[in-house]
Amino acid sequence: MTVDIRPAQSSDAVALRSLIATMGYEASAEDLHQRLLSLPEHHAVYVAHAGPDILGWVHVTISHSLIKGPRAELGGLAVAAHAQGTGAGSALLRAAEQWATQRGVRTMFLRSGAEREAAHAFYLSRGYRVVKTQVALTKVLAISDEDLQAVRIGELKPHDAPITLVAYDPDWPRIFARAADRIGAALGDTALSIEHVGSTSVPGLTAKPIIDILLVVPDAADESSYAPALEAAGFVLRIREPEWFEHRLFKGPDIDLNLHVFGAGTAEVDRMLRFRDRLRTDETDRERYARTKRELAGRTWRHVQHYADAKTAVVEEILARAEAATSGSSGTPETRPR
Repeated sequence: MTVDIRPAQSSDAVALRSLIATMGYEASAEDLHQRLLSLPEHHAVYVAHAGPDILGWVHVTISHSLIKGPRAELGGLAVAAHAQGTGAGSALLRAAEQWATQRGVRTMFLRSGAEREAAHAFYLSRGYRVVKTQVALTKVLAISDEDLQAVRIGELKPHDAPITLVAYDPDWPRIFARAADRIGAALGDTALSIEHVGSTSVPGLTAKPIIDILLVVPDAADESSYAPALEAAGFVLRIREPEWFEHRLFKGPDIDLNLHVFGAGTAEVDRMLRFRDRLRTDETDRERYARTKRELAGRTWRHVQHYADAKTAVVEEILARAEAATSGSSGTPETRPR
């Protein structure tokens, strides 16, 4: 296989989205397309390819520190599984280093998660050295009422209260199955899969008493292909988010449920299932997540979405461990394939 390197183009967005998803991160093809079109001057993105096949990518930027001056920093580097061992990773790293050198920068810097041992070995073998171990901190800023109302159909009413969590109910799978049968009967072959997700899908996990259901259709943006049938079955469209994977959310007709609709091949579908399966099979992560939920639930939240966003850090940590444990069991999916 002959591997070539070239600057990334906006038309590479779909391929890059798939590679980014393998790292446990989410980004829509639309967002990547726009970011590549408007890439600032001090950023560069290269792709490794064999003909039309995109094998990997690297992002490098120049940052300026008051303490240390300018340095080049890797924003990410990923190589597709089928391209491991082809030299694509090394070629991408050389391209980033050459880009930095041409701009007079003599120091390369990167951050890598503690669990990414294979990545550490890759960089160490290419002259990098560990300079420190850090604790990474993050804070998700609350979404404004205006932004929440913009994607909501109907009036947005503040929650302004703590979150109610209850012990796991063994009846939740039966409630999901009943709702899934109704969805499947309404949509037929349009429902590519119907999955029980969220905390109520994880035995033993404390949860809000709301059944979360993941529905995959061919194209979530094409509401005419599924919304009328769901509405005829009693479901009500409440949220439309075209900028976030074309997500749609329906409420249930006779039980408290959230029906999340995504299109086939959406990265968020894999992410939701990977998170659910990790909690089902890993007791340590399940208890860590439950502890975080209990700590956050006691606070007063203006909107339930703010509570959900506050869990982002622990969710990302668990997803990263799930990615690292690629040989682990994925559990038995509770699904209604179509």
